Amino acid sequence: MNDKDKTKDQLLSELAELRRRIAQFELTEIKSWQAEDALRELEDKFRVVFSNSLDAIMIIDSKSGRILSVNQATYRILGYGDKALIGNHFSILFPPACKLSRQDLLGKIQTHDAVFTQKFLHANGPVFQMDLTATLIPWRNYKAILVTFRDITERLQAEEERQNLINQLQEALAKVKTLSGLLPICASCKKIRDDKGYWNQIESYIRDHSEAEFTHSLCPECAKKLRSELKQYHNNSGHGSTS
Repeated sequence: MNDKDKTKDQLLSELAELRRRIAQFELTEIKSWQAEDALRELEDKFRVVFSNSLDAIMIIDSKSGRILSVNQATYRILGYGDKALIGNHFSILFPPACKLSRQDLLGKIQTHDAVFTQKFLHANGPVFQMDLTATLIPWRNYKAILVTFRDITERLQAEEERQNLINQLQEALAKVKTLSGLLPICASCKKIRDDKGYWNQIESYIRDHSEAEFTHSLCPECAKKLRSELKQYHNNSGHGSTS
């Protein structure tokens, strides 16, 4: 049937269908543009965070272990030149003795996102520790490993200083001797009986059971009593009389 043989109602129906298809196509195009805009916005946000983060961020190919992308903080923290890490296997970052493999890292991530402390090798040679976080992310139609790490050298030094201080305090406390409980003391000579049954001068006992040291002197009452006794002794011996 050609257009001349079609009725008016048939032509109107086909026109309506054509308009519906055009509207549907335009709606699909709008949604596609919106999706592209949303994707570009997300990419821009990721790029801002990636570029300006103070923490080192790295993207690693989950299949080969090659480094795909790093931010500037990574180069600064690890001491590498710009783009020096791209394409290298991520094991270049670790000391030779490090046994962390791609499979180990993937195993930790697949169980749960990996968060642990890892030794890293600085480009100039020194080895230092950083907190490492790794997770799987979609990346250009396949999976990649997003790794972030932060230098914890200052934190470890602070923890070491804190532990040293605790050890010093514990050592000092271990040396401190204290007197407590009931002490058997002679009512006459003031000697103290120790736990072995021996009687000790009070100053000897206190010195052996504490950090105290003694210097000897006379209180005013004892000094007065001693002068009186000395005077009486001189008088009785005749030293105080005159002829």
